[in-house]
Amino acid sequence: MGATHPHASRISRSKDRKTTPVRTASDGASALREAGALDPDLVLLDMTMPELDGLGVARALAQGPNPPALVFVTAHDSFAVEAFDLDA
Repeated sequence: MGATHPHASRISRSKDRKTTPVRTASDGASALREAGALDPDLVLLDMTMPELDGLGVARALAQGPNPPALVFVTAHDSFAVEAFDLDA
C-alpha cells in the first residue's frame, strides 16, 4: 500500500500494537455491531452475507469517523467494480 493511500498511516500504526483482536460475524448486521465495538483497522467482508451484504456493510462503515481498510472476499467477479468504487 503506497503512502498516498487513505488507510496507509492507520495500517502502519496497527503494526505497532502488542495484540490484535479478531472478531467474526455471521451476518452484515452483526459485522456492523462488532466493528462499532472494536473500531478495527481492517475488515474482511464476504460479499454475500445474510441480512446486509458486504457492500452494505462497507457503505455503512465508510460513514463512520475512522473507516477501516476493507478487503472483500468473494467468488463472484461481478462485485469487483462496486468494491473498487468503495476503495476496497
